Amino acid sequence: MHGLFLAELRRSWALFRRYPGEVVTMLVSLVLVFLMLFWGVRYVAGPGSGALGDRLDGLIVGYFLWSVATLGLNGVGWAVQGEAAMGTLEQLFLSPFGPARVFLTRVAADLVVQLGVLLTVLGSILLITGRTLALSPGVVPVMVTVVLAAWGLGFALGGLALRLKRIPSLLQLSQYGLLFLVTTPWEDWGDTGRWVGAVAPLAPGAALLRGMMARGEPLELADFVIATLNGLAWLGLGLFLFHLAERHVRRGGGLAGY
Repeated sequence: MHGLFLAELRRSWALFRRYPGEVVTMLVSLVLVFLMLFWGVRYVAGPGSGALGDRLDGLIVGYFLWSVATLGLNGVGWAVQGEAAMGTLEQLFLSPFGPARVFLTRVAADLVVQLGVLLTVLGSILLITGRTLALSPGVVPVMVTVVLAAWGLGFALGGLALRLKRIPSLLQLSQYGLLFLVTTPWEDWGDTGRWVGAVAPLAPGAALLRGMMARGEPLELADFVIATLNGLAWLGLGLFLFHLAERHVRRGGGLAGY
């Protein structure tokens, strides 16, 4: 497993370094999308609203989480489509590691390689808005719970890609649903909102990070346990659906189809 991760890490780094134009485009586009979102919020709030305070901080945290989670959400789906287009999907399925482990390692390697870009985006946004966020070591494990849930959704979409081979429109549409999940303040919607936020993918971890990074709240153990169970549950569900799709295409002989 260690060798597989190093191999995928070298692959991700080679692609990252070989296409610098794509890196710059991603960096600029993420900052510009936030600026449009930020200016829209300020316009709706009105000229007399003054500073948005911790609501703006919560928006920044949610947007950063969305940027991180989008990599995991789309990673498996785009990987399946790319391997199918290049005609190497069958070779990957013959790997002794198995396709699920390979794709899971790949999205993890991609996150490690592109984390610098995402942190640069966050720094640029904070510089432009003049805001600061509270950072503590407890932010890292909570971020992991959000990433796990995003990977679970990504494997579910990857299972669809195995069967349908091309789902670019669905992958793009799913990004907007992901933005809704990580930016909605479920914790402010009463008891019903809290229950929905506890089971919705990514929502518990996103709510916990908003409190920690935007309002400087301490890490609550009970909330962290809920976020961890949420991330593991959605990852398990995504892997299960991916396995069902894999078994279906193997039995139907549709693995090589494109």
